[in-house]
Amino acid sequence: ALARERIAASNRYKDHALVFVHGYNTAFDSALYRTAQIAFDLSDVAGSEADRVPFGTAFLYSWPSGGGTVDYVYDHESARGAESHFRDFLDLVIAKTGAKQVHLIAHSLGNAVLLNVLQDYKMPASAGAVINQVILAAPAIDAEEFGIIAGKIKVLVSGGVTLYASSN
Repeated sequence: ALARERIAASNRYKDHALVFVHGYNTAFDSALYRTAQIAFDLSDVAGSEADRVPFGTAFLYSWPSGGGTVDYVYDHESARGAESHFRDFLDLVIAKTGAKQVHLIAHSLGNAVLLNVLQDYKMPASAGAVINQVILAAPAIDAEEFGIIAGKIKVLVSGGVTLYASSN
């Protein structure tokens, strides 16, 4: 109810929700901090620095990462196991908050969670919402698999898909 009120009352980012899905080697407290930092970094400065307006209402989807650099195999399996729960979480954010513009950001293995859900995602019919932007940061997903999934999600995303990756 509080999220619905905040989204409806916002002047600058009315009806916008931002959902962040963290990546590999990320403990919950770190993922929560990153979510807040992303919302702050995307904010609009309306006058002084103290008047910053965060971008939309931010939500974190946290899956159980081992939180260590030696936990990649564990994290990979954990991320795949979290996909159905992310679908439920995304449905909940859309249905309960009244958001009309949903922006999705994923990092590292969080991209596997996000992309595997989006490739066959059906927006709840009564939602009146759209997925506006999808931002994929350093996706830990096979390039060929990514190409197949990217083709499927293009029709779902109204504002565009941005991919950040390195040559490494």
